[in-house]
Amino acid sequence: MANDYLMFYIKVYAVLALDLLTAPETALDTCLVVNVTTSESDPLAAMRAMMNQETRGPGASVMLQIASIQKKPLLSQTTPAMRASLGKAKTAMAGAGEDLASWPIVMLVFTGDGTNCLGFPIPIDPEALKQGREKSPFKIKSAIMGVVEVPVTEKNIIEQFNNNIYMDKENRYLLHTKSKD
Repeated sequence: MANDYLMFYIKVYAVLALDLLTAPETALDTCLVVNVTTSESDPLAAMRAMMNQETRGPGASVMLQIASIQKKPLLSQTTPAMRASLGKAKTAMAGAGEDLASWPIVMLVFTGDGTNCLGFPIPIDPEALKQGREKSPFKIKSAIMGVVEVPVTEKNIIEQFNNNIYMDKENRYLLHTKSKD
């Protein structure tokens, strides 16, 4: 995954939402549907346009954001090809040694419009399981408030994910772009 740092948030979300610490078998028949959207990268420019009664047209800066994540039955949200890739991932992990064989594998289905989607399996590594178990607060650096600790909850995980993209002014994650319409 190109954005391992961001995917860590989704892995921890999976640990909490699917209760993988006490019921890892949940990953066998449940997937996470990640609804993505775009939002303004530059809220001040959007506010100026709104105050000037201008429309933001093509070329406005936008970024990818998670709108929501939902638990859904695996069979209702995945294609046969997605389920085959999940089976291959499980086989590969089982054959890679005892340590990796114990990792839960969760199917993620990303969608933006509810019709088209991209699904792939993701192994939940021990670090994500540890973060889900310990719920060590996220530390956010703020120019105004210094370092703030944020509790680990499903809602805060999505906010942290989205905030990391928003703060990526250099576009290292390649999740900022210009709108086409």
